[in-house]
Amino acid sequence: MNTSSRREDAGPAAGYRGDAAVFPLLVEAAGVSLHYGYFSADSAPPSTLEDLRKGQDEFTRKVVEWVPSETSTVLDVGTGTGDVARALAARGHRILTISPDPNQGRWLARLPDERITFEHTRFEDLGEGRTFDCVLFSESANYVALENLFSMSAERLNPGGSLIVAAPLLVRDSSRFRDMHRLSDFREAASRQGWRIQRETDFTAETAPTLAIGGTLYDRFAVSLPVTLADSLRRKGKGLRPRLAAAVLGATARLAARLRDGKTLSRLDAEAFREEARFVFFELRRN
Repeated sequence: MNTSSRREDAGPAAGYRGDAAVFPLLVEAAGVSLHYGYFSADSAPPSTLEDLRKGQDEFTRKVVEWVPSETSTVLDVGTGTGDVARALAARGHRILTISPDPNQGRWLARLPDERITFEHTRFEDLGEGRTFDCVLFSESANYVALENLFSMSAERLNPGGSLIVAAPLLVRDSSRFRDMHRLSDFREAASRQGWRIQRETDFTAETAPTLAIGGTLYDRFAVSLPVTLADSLRRKGKGLRPRLAAAVLGATARLAARLRDGKTLSRLDAEAFREEARFVFFELRRN
């Protein structure tokens, strides 16, 4: 099959440049993973980084539970920090995990596992002829056009294999969350391309608290960081050349303005997420 005509298509999140700045900040500075957390309904509202890390660990366990236990080989689309791939390997699966972000390969390599292989590539560009028992999109489906996701997953699966998708999806025509596929489009594309939904569970209530804690931490750390840097420079940077000091202060002021523009914080609104989106886990198989 000629896939070259499809490779320039992309999902709604493909233009997000988190790999350039936000992802390293989250991993290196905050020490968290690159996915939502899972919080039980009877737990206290999360408010700290440690709460977030525990929720992300629980989310990873939930994703692994959805991969059929009899699966031997898994294509993990979107490496993140490698925590999902490592958890799958610990359960006995062999993993090829892929990402177009080279940072993710480096984070994975900090805790190597012989059962895990990383390749620096997009899903659309993975070489032909390689098949797996399971294709997994854990919060990476929105980077891939739906036509590509379903048609190329079919090409990658062994007979009887499963496609697992864990993704936030829109249910409103108008939404501030513009980096998501629509749930109705997802269902329609799956049906049109010969997939049936084997299992489906809505985990919106369990994942939405991630945004609440994200907004709190963003306001607490990211927004205050440029101000703190500027204040420190004013107090301690008197020995700098005036032109250099002015340039640094200007840069921190511009960063502070960008962080306060409201666009990022508007996407960290848990109540809006509950109203406008659903976080759904799917297991799909070919008809």
